[in-house]
Amino acid sequence: MRLVKLATYLLISAQRPAIPLTVAQGLGITAESFSRRIWKSAALTMKRQSLDHRTTTLMDAMLETARQVPDRGVTIYDRRGQNPQTRTYRDFPEMIKSAASRLQTAGVGPGDRVLICLPTCWELIEIWLGAVYRGAHPVLVAPAGALGGAAAHAHKLAGLIEFLTPRRFVCDEATRKQLQDFGAPQAAAISMTPSEFNALQPAAGEVLHKAAPSDIAFMQLTSGSTGRQRAVMIRHSSIIHNSQAMRHFNKIEPYDEGEAVVSWLPLNHDMGLVGCLLFTLVGGYNLWLLRPDSFLARPRLWMQVLSHSKATMSAGPNSSTG
Repeated sequence: MRLVKLATYLLISAQRPAIPLTVAQGLGITAESFSRRIWKSAALTMKRQSLDHRTTTLMDAMLETARQVPDRGVTIYDRRGQNPQTRTYRDFPEMIKSAASRLQTAGVGPGDRVLICLPTCWELIEIWLGAVYRGAHPVLVAPAGALGGAAAHAHKLAGLIEFLTPRRFVCDEATRKQLQDFGAPQAAAISMTPSEFNALQPAAGEVLHKAAPSDIAFMQLTSGSTGRQRAVMIRHSSIIHNSQAMRHFNKIEPYDEGEAVVSWLPLNHDMGLVGCLLFTLVGGYNLWLLRPDSFLARPRLWMQVLSHSKATMSAGPNSSTG
């Protein structure tokens, strides 16, 4: 079993795809040096084996995963780290299309931004992937509790909504009330809870936006630790190249039945989203997801799920292992 103690960085370049750089503790090299090394290695691999035309975008890759390994899938635990709910990759195409149809009913079209502020749950994944299917650009932001008090959280959300001008903002009822209570009624006006989203009537007709590899798939917020948060545009090709490079570095093959991933990292973080969720969706591996607050309350849950699932890969900051 490969349980790697990782620190993660996201390299953004106008000339090259975005790639999470997994730097093992004790490797003894800088992130910049590691970046050059993994890019050289990945470039050689991609030179020898061109991109499969069936997996040049995230949606193409998802459909191929559903064809190749329909009985594998994603399992999500509730806030207490219990009651796991699993959906197989066979279920994903219809799930994603249904979410995209509801987004169309909500007025979301190709190129629109959809801001999502939810904990790790199926509603988050459905709406995020549905937005990509629709050709919209989903943006994940940390839910309440991760950014300080209620007033600070509402202020930050209002600022992001003013900055990003999303067509829709998906959040829970408590977050909407925060926006109303702390003077952001315009932000609250475009909000929609998961239950309201699910109650929408799916739009008739085809809702798929046929994306090109160079098209933007989603937007990733920076941490904002040194100033205002910025939104980095991530292309479909970047997601596919990233998955290839990670597989090459870890010496694993796509759809390998011996590989699986466990993660408690927040999905609004690049490693939780790109390094764990999208890596498994593109590669066709089983994935088990815990909520970050579940791990913080009961760290042993991580080890218990790893043991139960017999997963081969997981990730976390150095501090998560003491």
